[in-house]
Amino acid sequence: MAQQFSNAAPVHTAAPAPANPSQPPSNAAGVSLPPNPQMPATLADITHALDYRRRLEKSRGSAHPNAATVDEIGSARVYETELVLSYQTQSPAAPLWLQDLARKVDNLSTTVNNLTTTVNTLSTKVDAMQFNLAEVSALAENTRRVLRNQKAGRGNDYVPLKKWKFGTGIELARALLPTTVIQDPPITPAIGELPAIVCSRPTTLTNLNISELMVFYNDDFGIVGTDDVIDASVVRTADIQASHPDLKMTIDPTDFTRLRFVVVLQNNRGDPRRLRLFQWNDLGVEKWRTMNKDTSAKLAGGWDQALIFAVEQMSPIEVDKMLGRM
Repeated sequence: MAQQFSNAAPVHTAAPAPANPSQPPSNAAGVSLPPNPQMPATLADITHALDYRRRLEKSRGSAHPNAATVDEIGSARVYETELVLSYQTQSPAAPLWLQDLARKVDNLSTTVNNLTTTVNTLSTKVDAMQFNLAEVSALAENTRRVLRNQKAGRGNDYVPLKKWKFGTGIELARALLPTTVIQDPPITPAIGELPAIVCSRPTTLTNLNISELMVFYNDDFGIVGTDDVIDASVVRTADIQASHPDLKMTIDPTDFTRLRFVVVLQNNRGDPRRLRLFQWNDLGVEKWRTMNKDTSAKLAGGWDQALIFAVEQMSPIEVDKMLGRM
């Protein structure tokens, strides 16, 4: 039987890719294997793997009857890549493509953070502008309410002022009444709201009422916990003029039918904060002068209301204007 030969290249089974990259893949083409690599691989190991793959590719392109197969070249390529990855995992420097990607991600993150900061800043400015507009609106309305109350005069109901400051004055109120339990409102009143306390007659307010209004308005109204009447006295008009030479009081000492009194309220430094002169003519002044003390004392009922009436609608600003301080 004649033996037939074929010119086709022989087919042989390709060596599988190694499960462990510490061993280079074998081949059936007779191409010598590179030295076993270190783990992690070194640059020399990677160079040997690259040289091994190129020698397999050279064998593939030759006319040798047992040339390297594409599977053997692929296994060598996989081996080479595994060594590169092994080297990079132990290298302190990331691959250049990964470093560039990281820089781009960082730049994008910085841009997003800057945009978020800008949006937050803009939102804060808008909120502040809204608060400012609310405050201006409340103050403008309160100016009209103060003028209305002044025109209404004593004995008429006052309209309350709108809240004009943000927040609550819980700490102000507790400083005024440290022994009293004062609750902070569950919801902070908004600027422009009106208090729940009906204070149409300020002279009827108790200390607790005033502290509750402090909480609502977030204002101490110039009141501090040490405020008190530390001294009250009745003195001659001449003594008042001597103590306060800036006061201009026109008094005719020759008019003996003229009754007069001056109400002066001072702070603890002696500065006048409320001031008013009352005078009128009474042809029966001699009767009052000769009246005995017991009878005169019975006529003193309501003196506190008379003093309140004297200065109720005044403010320290008016006194400063009166004394030329403004």
